[in-house]
Amino acid sequence: MRSAKIIVDSGGDLTPALCETLGAVTVPLSMLVEDKEYVDSFDLDVDAFLTASEKSRQVTRTACPAPAAYAAAYEGAEEIYVVTLTSKLSGSYAAAMAGKELCEAPEKVHVFDSGSAASGPLLVTLELRRLLDAGLPREEVIQKTQTFIEEMQTIFVLEDVSALVKNGRMSRLAGKLVTALSIHPILAADHGEIVQLDKARGSAAALRRLADHALRLRPVSKGRTACISHCFNREAAEQLKARLEELCEFDEILIQQSRGLSSFYAGRYGVVLAF
Repeated sequence: MRSAKIIVDSGGDLTPALCETLGAVTVPLSMLVEDKEYVDSFDLDVDAFLTASEKSRQVTRTACPAPAAYAAAYEGAEEIYVVTLTSKLSGSYAAAMAGKELCEAPEKVHVFDSGSAASGPLLVTLELRRLLDAGLPREEVIQKTQTFIEEMQTIFVLEDVSALVKNGRMSRLAGKLVTALSIHPILAADHGEIVQLDKARGSAAALRRLADHALRLRPVSKGRTACISHCFNREAAEQLKARLEELCEFDEILIQQSRGLSSFYAGRYGVVLAF
C-alpha cells in the first residue's frame, strides 16, 4: 500500500484530533500585532491574540509559512498532498509551491489552492482523505479533489467587521453603518474573492439567511458533508447546524472552533460554512 501525507496550513482550522484522524500535519502561519508575533500553532491563545489585535490601532499583519518550512514537511511519504487557504488572501499557496523546488522529489508533491479559508480547506482535506482511503490512483485523486474545490461553496456571517475595515477590505463608513444598525453582511468566497450575497438585521435573521443560501446553492446535499467554523460562537454554530438539518440532507455537519488566522479574518463571533 502506497504511503500518502496530507499537509494543511493553519488557515484550515484542523485540530490535533482531526490531524490524527486524517493523517494530516499543519504548517502554521503567523500574525504580527504591533511588535509581537503570534504563531498560529495548536497552543496559540486565540482569545489573547484577538484581544491584542482588537485593541491595536495598527493593522495586524499576517505572514505565510516560509518555503523551507513546507519543504521540511515534504518528507516521509511517497505522495504529498498540500491544501492551502486561498491565494487571494495569503501567500501560503505560493510558499508551498516554492517549497516544492527545495525538496528532493518535487514530482511527488501536489499543492491545492482551496480558494477558501477556515472550514473550506478543512472540507477539502476531508474529501482528500476519503479519496485516498478509496485507493484511487494519484492522478484521479488530484482530478477529483480539484473538481471538489471548484464546486465547493463557502459562505459566512460576520458579527465584527473591524478587521475588514482596518485592513481596507471594507470602507470605514460601511463598517460604522454595519455596527450602528446591527446589520450582518452575508458574504461568500467567489474564486477566492469576498463578495456580498445578502444582509440581515440581527444575528438570528442572519443565520437563517445563511442556511437559506446554503439550500439555494446546494439544493441536493445528500451524500455530502458540511463544515462550520466559528470564532467563540458555538451557540450560533449549533443554531446554524439545526437550521441546516431542517432544510438540507447533509450526511454530516461538523463544527470547529476557528484557529488564529481564521479568527482574525472572520472576527469575533463570526461563523463560516463550507459545503
